[in-house]
Amino acid sequence: MTLEFRHTGFAYERACVIKDVSFSLNPSEITCLLGPSGCGKTTLLRMAAGLLPTQSGEIWLNSRKMSGGRLQPAPEKRPVGLVFQDGALFPHMTVAQNISFGLDKNTVGSSKRVSELLEIIRMSGLGHRYPHTLSGGQQQRVAVARALAPSPEVMLLDEPFASLDMNSRRRLRRESRAILKNTRTTVMMVTHDPEEALEMSDRLIVLSAGQVQQTGTPDELYDHPVNPVVARIVAGAQSVSAERHGHRLLTAFGDWSPTCLANNPSEKYLYLLVREEMFQIKAHEAGNKITDIQSAGSLHRVTIRGHDGELLYVLTSRDHHFAQGQRVKVTPRQHSVHGFPSQGLGAHPEKPIRP
Repeated sequence: MTLEFRHTGFAYERACVIKDVSFSLNPSEITCLLGPSGCGKTTLLRMAAGLLPTQSGEIWLNSRKMSGGRLQPAPEKRPVGLVFQDGALFPHMTVAQNISFGLDKNTVGSSKRVSELLEIIRMSGLGHRYPHTLSGGQQQRVAVARALAPSPEVMLLDEPFASLDMNSRRRLRRESRAILKNTRTTVMMVTHDPEEALEMSDRLIVLSAGQVQQTGTPDELYDHPVNPVVARIVAGAQSVSAERHGHRLLTAFGDWSPTCLANNPSEKYLYLLVREEMFQIKAHEAGNKITDIQSAGSLHRVTIRGHDGELLYVLTSRDHHFAQGQRVKVTPRQHSVHGFPSQGLGAHPEKPIRP
């Protein structure tokens, strides 16, 4: 079962939020749309669900046109399941009644299907309970089961874990992925959380400013971003301006060796995208000053100020005993930095991400 967007577009009044977007889902895979607020990911999901019209382009499902032009079927006419972040369970119905809502009650096997799904979501014996007696994670599992009940051709998940606390969110991600993979469901999921996208997806699509930036496996996008936008969205990479000078890269944090580059840009002026765990630091009297040290669980996040005032964030082991005000030399690990063309030293698009 595959869902395909063909040159789709959408605008709210005069604001264009989707610009000629094309991509497809692979059967039985979980595809995550990842991007910042306002990038168009939820608009695409709502277009697929029929909650918004397909203003331009077309959406196809299993080699047949589902929407586009004059063809704009209502949500209930589309063979898709939809889960929102709040679950949207019916409070006056039991768990079993919620799950069976989309099934024909007169169909033989309806009760069996509900029992199967209760077992899949590990809630056998809880079919008589009402939503208000369940935890947030249990409610979302019921919402997933309800969407799965009619055996939809595609599942659409709209930030399904956003309303949960961190521990519940992480646990439910693992549980939901197992459920969806075991049922061989084709899934399109929307999220703004890169950790969630990396953990949930078989395939990742990064959106920014209404356009697809890169598509691939989570590892491909994390390790080989095609542009700075992807590097920042997927891996939280921070930018450092650099000037190539012979066999050195001149930065506000000292001279770095070109061997740190994972790609091979030829331009003289670059901005370098590097993740905060990819640095080595050591005490050095002529180095840059540490301005702050924060606990990051099993690690420390060290803030280092460059000679131009820019800040660099470095994750280090708690075994390294650095102090605020100490001067250090910071260098990236080999092949850990992605370089992209810049217009000149200091001309990077954004300040480094601040934790």
